[in-house]
Amino acid sequence: MYRLLIVDDEPFIVSGLVGTVKEEEAWGLEVHGAESAKEALEKLERYKFDIVMTDINMPEMDGLQLHQEIVKRWPHCKVIFLTGYNDFGYAIEALRHQAVDYVLKTDGDEAFLSAIGKAVAQLEQSIEAEKMMKQAKEQLRLALPALQQQYLAQLMRGEVRALRLLERQCAELQLPLQPQQKVLLVAGRIDGWQEELSLSDRVLLVYAVQNIFSEWLSARMKLIAYLPDGSRLAWLLQPACAGSFVSEETWTSSIRFVSQMLEQVQTTCRELLKLPVSFAVAGDAVLWSEAPNKLDRLYRLLNRSFGTGTEVILRESVSDRDEMRNDEAWELISLRRRIAMLEERLNQGDGESVVQELDGLIEELTDMPDAFRVTAYYSIVTALTVYAMREQYIDGLAGQLDLNKLYRLEAYGSWIAAMRDVRLLAELIREIKAQDKQQNEHELIRKVRVYIDEHLDSSLSVTSIGDYVAFSPSYLSRVYKQLSGKSLAETIMEARLLKARQLLLETDMKVQDITSAVGFESAAYFIRFFRKYTNMTPMEYREAHRT
Repeated sequence: MYRLLIVDDEPFIVSGLVGTVKEEEAWGLEVHGAESAKEALEKLERYKFDIVMTDINMPEMDGLQLHQEIVKRWPHCKVIFLTGYNDFGYAIEALRHQAVDYVLKTDGDEAFLSAIGKAVAQLEQSIEAEKMMKQAKEQLRLALPALQQQYLAQLMRGEVRALRLLERQCAELQLPLQPQQKVLLVAGRIDGWQEELSLSDRVLLVYAVQNIFSEWLSARMKLIAYLPDGSRLAWLLQPACAGSFVSEETWTSSIRFVSQMLEQVQTTCRELLKLPVSFAVAGDAVLWSEAPNKLDRLYRLLNRSFGTGTEVILRESVSDRDEMRNDEAWELISLRRRIAMLEERLNQGDGESVVQELDGLIEELTDMPDAFRVTAYYSIVTALTVYAMREQYIDGLAGQLDLNKLYRLEAYGSWIAAMRDVRLLAELIREIKAQDKQQNEHELIRKVRVYIDEHLDSSLSVTSIGDYVAFSPSYLSRVYKQLSGKSLAETIMEARLLKARQLLLETDMKVQDITSAVGFESAAYFIRFFRKYTNMTPMEYREAHRT
């Protein structure tokens, strides 16, 4: 929806033009009037206007001066000049300053509407797909590092959807690795920070470590860095020659190369950055689906190294890899990651994905030791109930499920029975959330219609309604149309017509008074509007229906 401002120092011209333009519903324009350049500037300070139609010859500030002020505030605003015959020279000057058009005041409504239509067309043409795509590509380029980190975080959490989109995301996010090939993982750790370093200093040093790593290894390896937190780093690597197939000998040679070059990286960080850094490199390349487990294992190796000092370089051994496959502690780490993922789904508010994630977690828990299952059970119940409390769903849940029983696993006759109630809890949360969303949508429609009914005698606009419901005008227009099936303009007109009919039949108010009561600026415009929708004038309607 575009906003139009009509400026003229003669009130009857402003009123007439506002009414004429409002009749052109196809444009969906939000129309405002101003009876001086000063009033126009006040409105231009408050709102963004897309089109301004202004008289040239006005006291205090003429239309050309106003045009300069408009361009300062809203550079893309389209300006149309209203001129008298004596102002023709001014109009030519205005067109040189890139005004859209000029209209002689004697030309009538058709010329005014034609000029506005031309301005609307120019506005729509200015939002060209190519320009928008260029801007989007530039924004993507700037956001690419953050998007890469976000996707890598999803991969390293073991999210199934992220893995399923691997090939597509490698292309779209320009990840320099082959999705069909295995990856080699290296875990890094900043062993200590100097106390005087600020947060920004630390961030810069982490980026410097990434650059040093890349300098030393990129000759033979394709790589990308992943930053789990402020002190830990990780790299995913593949041989630079990687095509559709990488032999075991190439991987063995590449792992040896990486292990040896880490000493150079470590030395450079110490000498140039005064930063102690430790590394753990995987003993073998793994499938992308196995990368989260491998990375967790490498961090565990680094954590065990604290007793041996800083600046260590560890390489995962065969026995380490076998231990990882059989290590119960690893199973617990994997379990915690899945529960963290469930909590993230809850916070995202997607009830369907919460249930799906829970189903996968329940299946994984089936074959785990009892100690792990009990820990996981209470973690899941706590995550679900805390979310329900935060969203104020507890009252709705209490009548359908024994929440106290959920915190007494021993009260259930079997593990299956307990998990049945946990899943029921997740499903109830999903249903209540859906009902809550629907109620909020109905409440929005109700509030909008109540506001319209209570302000029919004023200059209703999408902006004023948006201020009332705390939505931006464009978002409110889109959401209201989506929920109600009608535009706000249609709803306002229907409310005005209904109120006008009511006043005509139930009161003896004059047409002029009814005009003001339903928010029209002139009786002539009201009569035209009423006849358009009823095929009668207001007085004809009153006489026909009263008899």
